[in-house]
Amino acid sequence: MPGLVAGVIPAKAGIQPSSIVLWGALRWDLAVWRMLPGKTGSMWQKWLTTCDSLGRMRDSDVRMALRHKLQCKHAHDRSTRIVEEMGIWSGAVRIDMAVINGQLAGFELKSDSDTLLRLPYQIEIYGKVFDRVTLVVGRKLYAEAIECIPHWWGCVLAEMKNDKVVLQPKRRARRNPGPDAHVLAQLLWKDEAVAILEKRGLAGGRRSKRAAEITDQLVENLSYRQLASHVRDALKARQKLGQLTAREFDVPIDAVANPTGRASR
Repeated sequence: MPGLVAGVIPAKAGIQPSSIVLWGALRWDLAVWRMLPGKTGSMWQKWLTTCDSLGRMRDSDVRMALRHKLQCKHAHDRSTRIVEEMGIWSGAVRIDMAVINGQLAGFELKSDSDTLLRLPYQIEIYGKVFDRVTLVVGRKLYAEAIECIPHWWGCVLAEMKNDKVVLQPKRRARRNPGPDAHVLAQLLWKDEAVAILEKRGLAGGRRSKRAAEITDQLVENLSYRQLASHVRDALKARQKLGQLTAREFDVPIDAVANPTGRASR
C-alpha cells in the first residue's frame, strides 16, 4: 500500500475533510491505490470518490455564498424579490438565481464540479429575457468561461479560501443590448396578460383568444419599458406572498416562458 494513503484512511472514521492537510501530496498515491487488486468494492469506490472531492468547491457552496451576498445587498429594499431556480422557455431552462426589482437580473452558477456544456444555450435564452446576467464561476472554468460569455454579462470568480467560498467581482454586468419583447411577454400567465390589457382598455374579448395573440397585442401596444415593468410586477406578486420584503427570499417561483404559444399556467 502506498504509505501516504494510509494517512487519510482515518477520514473514513469521521475526520473532517478540512483536517486533512496532506491532500496535495496524496494525489499520486491515490492513483496507484486505484490500480491495486481487490479495491473495486462499493465501500472503496465510495471512499475514493470522497477523497476525490476533498477541497473541491460544490455548487451548493457557491449558491450559499451568492444567496448570502444578495440577501445582504437587498436586505432593506422592500421592492426586491430574490428567486432561485427561475424557469424560462417552457421550463426547459432554469437560471440559478434571479433578482427582481427595478430590473430583471440573472445569476448563473458554475462551480469547479460543473462543466460549460450548457452555457452557449443558456447564453442564448437568458439574453432574450434578462436585463443583466452575471456568471459566478470557479477557478477551474474561469479562463474558458470568460471567453464564452457576451460582453454585457458580468463575471464573478468563486474560490474556496479557508473552507469558505469567496466571491471576487471580475466584470460588472451591463444592460442587455437585445432582449426579445415576445419572449419576455411569455413569462406572463394568460390571466396576468389579459389583466394588463384590460387595465389599458385593450382587452376586448381577449380572454377567448390564444396566448400567442394576447402576447402579440401586448408587444404591439406597450413599449418595451412598460412591458418589462408589468412583467416584473407580475412575477413579484405571484403565490400570494403578502407584503413582499427582502426577508422573503427562499420562495420558489415558476415563471415559465412559452415559445409555442400555448397558455402556461
